[in-house]
Amino acid sequence: MNTKIGLWIDHNGASVVIFNGAQQRVRTIPSQLTSQPRRGSDTPTGKRFDAHHIAADATRLRTHENERRVFFDRVLAALPGAGELLLLGPGHAKGEFLKHLRAAGWAGRLLATEPAEKMSDRQFMAVVREYFRGPREPHPPAYRPWYTSAKASRIASSSLK
Repeated sequence: MNTKIGLWIDHNGASVVIFNGAQQRVRTIPSQLTSQPRRGSDTPTGKRFDAHHIAADATRLRTHENERRVFFDRVLAALPGAGELLLLGPGHAKGEFLKHLRAAGWAGRLLATEPAEKMSDRQFMAVVREYFRGPREPHPPAYRPWYTSAKASRIASSSLK
């Protein structure tokens, strides 16, 4: 069967909804990432603030990158190997995850990357279900009488004679 996957991702966590035939599953993956590594909280109280007592910015950024890579690996492990993917999210995390997805050689097919705000699991499932439903058929035309305006004018003119 064709697996359809919706992924909402942010640096705070990710939600994955998987539609496989009549089955549907939702999984939430929390993250321990901070948005920016902080400098002041790493210094123990009562210690000196010399350069050799505080970790360098490059070390902090490298640690942050490793934590983000581990989080993206956990999200990637939650995705089935093949299928169609709709990627949603509010910030930069969806673009960063897209790079990680391509570098990992994900076997599925990415359909779209769209911005989306935080939503509940039920709202998220409804958005993904509506997206994969595809374009809808146009509404049937409104009531049309069996005659056209040309026929109506002929009928009206013949009845006046």
